[in-house]
Amino acid sequence: MATRPGQWGTSVRRGAARSGEMLASLLVAAMAVLLAMALASYSPSDRALNTSAEGASGNLLGGVGAWLSDILLSAFGPAIFLLVPLVIVAAVRLWRGISLAGGGSRVAGALFGVMLIGTALALFRPESYPGLPGGLGGVIGFTIGAAVQWATGLIPADGMQGAINWLMILAFGIAGVIVWGRSLGLDADERAWLLRRSPRVRFSLPRRGNATVPMIEERRADIVDPRTGQFKCEDLRWGHVWTYNLIGNLRLDGPGGPNTGINTSNGLNQAAGRATVLMQFQYPGETLGIPAFGA
Repeated sequence: MATRPGQWGTSVRRGAARSGEMLASLLVAAMAVLLAMALASYSPSDRALNTSAEGASGNLLGGVGAWLSDILLSAFGPAIFLLVPLVIVAAVRLWRGISLAGGGSRVAGALFGVMLIGTALALFRPESYPGLPGGLGGVIGFTIGAAVQWATGLIPADGMQGAINWLMILAFGIAGVIVWGRSLGLDADERAWLLRRSPRVRFSLPRRGNATVPMIEERRADIVDPRTGQFKCEDLRWGHVWTYNLIGNLRLDGPGGPNTGINTSNGLNQAAGRATVLMQFQYPGETLGIPAFGA
């Protein structure tokens, strides 16, 4: 088959763009790994912003990792680790060919959520914490937490300061988790993968003459057994097969001879541009409403 020059150029450009996206995805994923390594290998004895020690750095990324982790942990505390999942999500989206439009607002939202969580940690333990340059909340969380404690101290509630402090911890912590989670902007596929759930399936049984033809419209191809509410291929000795018919016509044999029965490619699947045919095994004694070949 001959290919027009314009089509060839378009294909080449699309291929190059896709290759660029995949390469960018690998680079972003590497950034996530490096960030996690730098933070996890932080040592207060390494030469950095808060330490003027001599000798080789113990950070896995060397001096750069020591400075980076010291600055981030000093400012935000250990909650800054929550930036790593954000970078991983960006890498996955690039690999899937999904635009990263609005990435700046997501980073800002994630940092705001980290600040709120850091404030909750600072309220929980405002004093210094061994091995962390800025304590549990970092400088930002400590500053906000101190302001919150000053404001709640003005409330005339003798004997209730402890309870009020715990309420503030819960409020800032929950708000931070919600803001951070929303900043990820996970779509339905990503949430389904994360929660290990199968995509929702819509099941209907439109009538075709005297027979009922099962139809399905979702990503998962198998249908739900109306008797159990479970996917058929998970509880039967063997399941069924979807075949894809390019011409959109696979009519069963009927009483009038060949091609006089039900056209199993008709209906919702064909209307949506997907000519599919379901062939399902029916055990003796079952009535699944699926027409049989040669009926």
